[in-house]
Amino acid sequence: MLGTVVRAGRVLDLFTPEAPEWGATSVAGELDIAKSQAHELLMSLSEIGLLRRSQRGRYRLGWRTLELGRDVVRSQFSEDVLPLMRNLARHFGEPVQLVALDRDRITVIARQLGGSATDRLLPSGALDGPKRRCAMSKCLLAHSTWECRDEELRLIKVSGVAHDRGEVSPALRAVAVPIRDQRREAVAALGMWTTAERWPAIGDDMTRALRGTAMRIERSLRAPAAGEAELAAAA
Repeated sequence: MLGTVVRAGRVLDLFTPEAPEWGATSVAGELDIAKSQAHELLMSLSEIGLLRRSQRGRYRLGWRTLELGRDVVRSQFSEDVLPLMRNLARHFGEPVQLVALDRDRITVIARQLGGSATDRLLPSGALDGPKRRCAMSKCLLAHSTWECRDEELRLIKVSGVAHDRGEVSPALRAVAVPIRDQRREAVAALGMWTTAERWPAIGDDMTRALRGTAMRIERSLRAPAAGEAELAAAA
């Protein structure tokens, strides 16, 4: 059973913006398994809504993945995190992202578009790589224990602010700050993008607003839930 779960996870990992559609033959070749086994995995994942079958007999990520993503945000953060992100995006007219580290890669868990040209410039694929770490990735890595030898990350850990100065795209700039939980561990990073042209004019204001928003999110993470507060009072 455990092996089947691992293989199912490997199948889901294949679906990316660059390769959004897969069939049994291509999955079998990529994972080095029998085509019948690949077909069975794809069918099983589609039955529980994690995949959906296209008209061409191939598979894409299912709508259930969107629901699960929303559930993750609701369960980990307070209900006002999305309105706070939306306010930031509206004020600056720039996209805002909440990201976390999923194993060894960065995952966007919530986003708000700003309605500007920056929205169209954002990369559709991976935001991170060995030679082009985005601001949010730097922010999270700086607060992990395994990257402490990196000089740039040490400086980010001290300042609490990470920047993308064109690493992901020469046309883009970004700033990110950590979101820390009750144990002061960085569980996510909040970041905002803009264009290289706009950054000199609004970069400082974006950074201050981002820090303020992160502090509000952190306060809600550290506040005890209603049930916990009642138990503490009773004790």
